[in-house]
Amino acid sequence: ALASLLPPEHAARVLRGVATRHVRHLASGAPAKALADPRRTRVALAALGALGAVAPSVFATHAAAVSDFVMSVMLPAPAAAFGRGGALAAGGGSKSAAPSAGALPPPSVAAAAKAEALEDLAAALVPDAASPLVLSDARAAAKAVAGSSSSSSSAGGLRIRMTAEALAVADRLVPELAGLVDPDAAATDGSAAVAAAHAAIVAANEEGGAGAELSPAARADAAALRTGASRALLALLQAAETRVPSGAYFALSLVLQDQEADVRSAFRAALISAVDSACRGGGVRAAPALWGSASSSCSFSAGSSSSRASKLAAPLALSAVDPSKQAQLQALKAMRRFVASRREAVAQQMRQRAAAAATGRNGGGNEDPKTPSATTDSLLHEAPEFALTYLLQILAHHPDFPPCGPATGGGPFPAAEELTPFAVRFLF
Repeated sequence: ALASLLPPEHAARVLRGVATRHVRHLASGAPAKALADPRRTRVALAALGALGAVAPSVFATHAAAVSDFVMSVMLPAPAAAFGRGGALAAGGGSKSAAPSAGALPPPSVAAAAKAEALEDLAAALVPDAASPLVLSDARAAAKAVAGSSSSSSSAGGLRIRMTAEALAVADRLVPELAGLVDPDAAATDGSAAVAAAHAAIVAANEEGGAGAELSPAARADAAALRTGASRALLALLQAAETRVPSGAYFALSLVLQDQEADVRSAFRAALISAVDSACRGGGVRAAPALWGSASSSCSFSAGSSSSRASKLAAPLALSAVDPSKQAQLQALKAMRRFVASRREAVAQQMRQRAAAAATGRNGGGNEDPKTPSATTDSLLHEAPEFALTYLLQILAHHPDFPPCGPATGGGPFPAAEELTPFAVRFLF
């Protein structure tokens, strides 16, 4: 509201004071003081998450401190650090906890706070293209570029960029989130903070004992963490796909086959919303590489979409093996919407390019509008079939993919009699 009502300079000044006040709470005295008041801490992190989205330049100075608090202080902390009620079930206020179908109890206050903190941190790193402050910064950047270049600024539109500080935090955060969404690898392949977070859950297991199965309460806490981490990683994938390496993308995709129905349901809803949002944007961008490097520029056009819709839609095929018929139907409907939207977008672009070529606005009017160079070459990555490039990689790295290669004594590819049963499982 402040960002919308006040002039940009005034809004930035007021929000700078708001950010300082909340960060001061997180860093006041010993970190344990902030954890002991989980309600106040959750309010502070939620406010900073919203503030980072509408005023990235204001949040930039606090990005590292907030990230350190969430990942190094809050995440590995035991339930007892969250006050006397830290181990008690959250009272339905957790946005990260999926509605339970009776399989799991609500997560503890500590687990719910950690899950929400992961989502708030990711939200703070991603600029909101509708924010007046974000648009003001983008216009200033575009004006600076236009002043030093003769190229037209109307071709690409405004470029909404994550700040350098946000990108630095994202680069550290992505592998941590990837470790959290994979329940099997987290304890061995994750960072010290991720391992400590899982150790805290195991330690709170009242049915304890080394190697013992987790109690329903401990399973609920672990599920809440995976849900919050998957949503946070999805937000970063939408905004900065080149900063999310293939391994993290594969781990995120497999959340749709999580052992807990609540986690699958919550992530599937978020993923479908992301796919629908990407398809609604319209527009065409340059064809991207399948996997970008960490040094790639991270920006997106306000109000436009790219082939990231294909990248987001591809994992939905994994829902074909979900035990719930309702879940299968939700994913199938989402994929049909995606295919219809992409086909219409490509058809519209082809009509526009053909019309431009016919009137001499494309190559001087000498180019046949029916030739591939005039219509389809640069649109292949916008077609729905482009999602297959991502889906094939997901399946090739799937834990159930038939073994092959020299290590198994076989050829470079699985035998047809092994590959076919694996592949047909993912047909709706």
